[in-house]
Amino acid sequence: MWLKYWAFTSMVKMGKLEKKVDQDGHETARFARRTEDTVAPFPPLNPRALALTLSVIEAKASQRGIPKAERQTPENTSTRLNDSEFQRLLATESFSKLYAQFLVELPAYSAEGLRETRGAWRKYDQGSDAKPLVDSLVGHPLEWCTAGLETARFQLEGGDFYVYYSLDENGEATIPRVAIRMEDEQIAEVRGIASGQELDPFIADIVAEKMQEFPDGEAYIQRAADMRRVTILDERAQGGGELSADDLRFLYKIDRDIKGFGYQDDPRIAELLGGRDYITDMETIFATTDHNQIAQQLIEAGKGWSVAEYLDRFQGLDTTIAQQLIAAGEGESVVRNLDYFQGLDHSQIAQQLIEAGKGESVARSLDSFTGLTSSIYDSLKEHGHI
Repeated sequence: MWLKYWAFTSMVKMGKLEKKVDQDGHETARFARRTEDTVAPFPPLNPRALALTLSVIEAKASQRGIPKAERQTPENTSTRLNDSEFQRLLATESFSKLYAQFLVELPAYSAEGLRETRGAWRKYDQGSDAKPLVDSLVGHPLEWCTAGLETARFQLEGGDFYVYYSLDENGEATIPRVAIRMEDEQIAEVRGIASGQELDPFIADIVAEKMQEFPDGEAYIQRAADMRRVTILDERAQGGGELSADDLRFLYKIDRDIKGFGYQDDPRIAELLGGRDYITDMETIFATTDHNQIAQQLIEAGKGWSVAEYLDRFQGLDTTIAQQLIAAGEGESVVRNLDYFQGLDHSQIAQQLIEAGKGESVARSLDSFTGLTSSIYDSLKEHGHI
């Protein structure tokens, strides 16, 4: 009886399920604490995750009252945590933390389970009963607000709703993988089941094919293609493969942003670039070791901020690059790093900064400038900076 009471009192304090992927690519999940203002639905009831949670807590509780030397360590029933990680989690005696962990470890949502992409789309018509849609999501570790009945009703009032279900262990299409919410005849959003409601790594082709049915689906086809490419690069990197200059150009977003389906950038992009040497990668991308050429091409591509961020790593930058950075809105970085530029005419640069609205920065850093002409001081006075 105490187990049921513990689970119930914990559940009513739990809000939205939040997934997170760390820098090593490990996915974790937690339930936000529920407050009086929380509108998110209560946690999904998954019998398997619930049973595992209650079982390990009962095993831990059964050791109380037994001399420490005779106690037995509860078995590690996690499929992702090692023994020490599992014992640390168990020591919290937190229903919320344990249940969230077992939810994200459900077999259907493991890397192997997600590779099963066969399934079926199901359409929920605009204005239809929301309960069948909500019922189909029960027990699954989703971040979708559609899992709440009132939200689902509101969304169905605005347009049709499509969900793609992949096959479960019984060969039935029951595992929610993708949601498409419409507003009248337009796509309002496309959401997946990964962290931040991004697509999982294996479902992009299914989404791309479906997008061909919608008049405004072309933009989403490009997003699906981007996610497919990130998946390919991620799998290659995990297998020890190298990234080409074209791959790096894509990941560093030199020509355009990488568009996904979630609320944030796909975390795999940061993982793929983590630990890499930026300057070496730029030399690979632009096929040159001439840092002035690299910096100029980055600025022309709208990446002046990137040059400014790594300014101390570039070698032999000249006056032209300093001028281009100021024109690109990176004047503050130039002021802070005057010594990194070769042959810099400080009076010329100071005047350009003043004309670009950075006179105050020049005034604050006068000690960093050398050989300033009297006209610069006159200009600073004229603009009220000294």
